[in-house]
Amino acid sequence: EKGVVVTTNQEARLMHHRELIAKVSGDSTLFARPFRENDTIKYPALAATLQRIAANGCDAFYKGETAQKLANFIQSKGGIVTVEDLARYEAKWRTPVTFSYRGLTVISMSPPSSGGITLAQIMKMIEPFALPEFGHNAMKTIQVLTEAERRAYADRNYFLGDPDFVEIPVERLLDTGYLRERMSGFSFERATPSAEVAHGHIEFEFTESSETTHYSIVDPFGNAVSVTTTLNGAYGSKLYCDE
Repeated sequence: EKGVVVTTNQEARLMHHRELIAKVSGDSTLFARPFRENDTIKYPALAATLQRIAANGCDAFYKGETAQKLANFIQSKGGIVTVEDLARYEAKWRTPVTFSYRGLTVISMSPPSSGGITLAQIMKMIEPFALPEFGHNAMKTIQVLTEAERRAYADRNYFLGDPDFVEIPVERLLDTGYLRERMSGFSFERATPSAEVAHGHIEFEFTESSETTHYSIVDPFGNAVSVTTTLNGAYGSKLYCDE
């Protein structure tokens, strides 16, 4: 209700995306306005929504007034989400990814989030190295971290996805022997060429890519369309509901 004060960085980011936000959500939407550093942005609709949720629990979001406003807005922009879709939604319990690092137990998110497995791979790959002896931000420390991260992200991009739709070889990805093998090509003498940083070799069957979805369609008359669906960009889809 009291709003938030715009920082220097936020001013720059909002200005950078303002034109596209206005194009997607309309010139009258909140973020179509030019906000400057030290301006205060107030979100009365968001505050009211949070108050309804605080008073009535999750049903205040998935049912009733908020659900109706959300569905109406999405459909007005060409989307297909309905109030029935929201009412039927159920959060799923996922067993967290748990691993140890130098005597510590780390608990993190499991798929469809990629964070837990990726973090576990990185930590397990760097654990055999004497990072405390190398020192914080020392060249050797940065080399080990960088090379482990490159390999972990190669696996992430190839193997991970939504477990409701794709099979993920979690045990193999977190296997100590497998991760030792992944780092076998590491050398302090040189950076691993990018062409050599591919995903690991794990034999299992899967039929769907775990990355951004893209498809191309060409009709008999030569018309063509390419569509990519992803949420990696800042401010997501740029849709903003003022209600």
